Amino acid sequence: MRRRHLAVPLLLLTVVLSGCGGGPDEAADGDHEKQLAFAQCMRDNGVTEYEDPKPAGKGGVVAAQPASPDDPEFNAAVEKCRPLLPNGGEAEPMSEQERAEALTFAACMREHGIEDYPDPDAEGRPGDFDMPEPEDPGYEDAMERFTTASEACGAPAGAVRAVPGK
Repeated sequence: MRRRHLAVPLLLLTVVLSGCGGGPDEAADGDHEKQLAFAQCMRDNGVTEYEDPKPAGKGGVVAAQPASPDDPEFNAAVEKCRPLLPNGGEAEPMSEQERAEALTFAACMREHGIEDYPDPDAEGRPGDFDMPEPEDPGYEDAMERFTTASEACGAPAGAVRAVPGK
């Protein structure tokens, strides 16, 4: 087993809540356009399977990505394309309500069989937890349980994934 990071660090790049602007729809539209430009930049820089983002409620967008944060090509593309993201790819601080929702989600994941699913830290980032390696016999079952739990707890399909840790 190896420590896994949640794909939420990637979601810092792929989920953006509405920002400042003339109104919520206008801000969300602007963020979505920036996300589309980022996705195209990623593809232009070798991450050919990087998907365009899709609307995800609360003015956000989600794009599930196939790459590992350990992939040097992926990381090089992220660094090159990051300035295209809303707020330069920096996460907005969580509101108290968002943090409460994240804590509820973590508790739900534990209730649904992901016993060591961590609470978010003070900035709202998730921690690490143990998952089998892809070549381990229990990997497919563990990923199925993780996906089922995350969807039962209200995550959009594919929005929260476990990815190999560093």
